[in-house]
Amino acid sequence: MRTLIFACALVAVGSCTQMQRQDEAAAHTVALAMIAAMAPAGSGEMGYSWNNMTARASPPVRWQADRASAGDEAGSGYDQHGSLYAAGLEFDVTAHGSDTLVRSLSIDVDDAIATEALLDVLRAGGAEISFAGDDESAMFYYVSVPGRETAQLEARRVCTPYGSRAARHCRSVMTLNFEPG
Repeated sequence: MRTLIFACALVAVGSCTQMQRQDEAAAHTVALAMIAAMAPAGSGEMGYSWNNMTARASPPVRWQADRASAGDEAGSGYDQHGSLYAAGLEFDVTAHGSDTLVRSLSIDVDDAIATEALLDVLRAGGAEISFAGDDESAMFYYVSVPGRETAQLEARRVCTPYGSRAARHCRSVMTLNFEPG
């Protein structure tokens, strides 16, 4: 019986280690996409043109062919969707902006990547992270990478409401907000 318990414990530890490595690999790929999306320092608005930003973020982001209007309202902007593949996982990516400039890049990481894990990988890659504030469902950080324009990272946790018919599910969405110009 002890042997069986010990064997189960080893399998559990191995699974946790494998999941931790998968999470780290996914966080690394998400961080790489975020850093790539940040415009080169001094590039001004042109650094966040749709063509420039999507080209920098490809790969690792695989963009769908065309961007589309984000809604029916005038001035609601445009979205371009794509996918990011990391460690056997697929994350939805959305770039949002005006007709000429990208204003934000969102990556829906579900619950695969903890905010702290992403911040640790960004720091290891040379980024300087500073806390900018929080609200009920999000934390905000300034991300500065040498040779890149500074961006604001919004780490938001979105959950289905209590009492809904759907099972309770939460996911995390990491959004880089750009201030072109």
